[in-house]
Amino acid sequence: MVVDLTAAETPADLESLRATLAPALKRLGRCARVVVVGRDPERAGSVAQRAARRALEGITRSVGKELRAGATANLVLLADGSEGAALGTVLFLLSARSAYVDGQVFRVGEGEAPAPPADDGRPLAGKVAVVTGAARGIGADLARTLARDGATLVCVDVPAAGGALAAVANEVGGTALQLDVTAPTPEPASPSTPAPAMVASTSWCTTRGSPATSCSRTPTPTGGTPSCGSTSCRSSR
Repeated sequence: MVVDLTAAETPADLESLRATLAPALKRLGRCARVVVVGRDPERAGSVAQRAARRALEGITRSVGKELRAGATANLVLLADGSEGAALGTVLFLLSARSAYVDGQVFRVGEGEAPAPPADDGRPLAGKVAVVTGAARGIGADLARTLARDGATLVCVDVPAAGGALAAVANEVGGTALQLDVTAPTPEPASPSTPAPAMVASTSWCTTRGSPATSCSRTPTPTGGTPSCGSTSCRSSR
């Protein structure tokens, strides 16, 4: 449900919002969406106009508290000339992806409307997302959500979580990267001491009868033994 209050000039104009919402809220189903669209009060030209625009925030938050069964209510405030650019925000708030967004205010500034995605169901298609802590919990769920929306995933976590990390990466069709992002950066080699030739920019370990799992090996000198100790470890060079 979208309610357009961009033409509200005085507090009396808000009666139309009450008349629209009061009967409709009783008929809303599970996980319903209510989006109120108004003008930014900071750009008001009079005291009455500013009061009417400012009131929309309190009204929307109150509506959000009254809703049940997963329904949400949010407010979108437009700057003059930003109507076209607001479409993406409104579509997001009406979608299932906004399930945990409730009682919030979104301000849309001036600018051209972005090109709509080729597939509304996969707005991140063609994008690459790197998720740290992806082996479990919030990181794993975030990776699944980004993959659902079309992104290509690079799942990152510490080597100790390699098994769980590989499972999540396989599930979302992404790449597992075992890396401790909090580890200090190693000192560069001295110019007088040539570094050994390195191999393998990407490595995997495979186990019989199971999908590929990631390997904690680091690049090794040419002819060296993989740090994982696996005889099935292979590298893309």
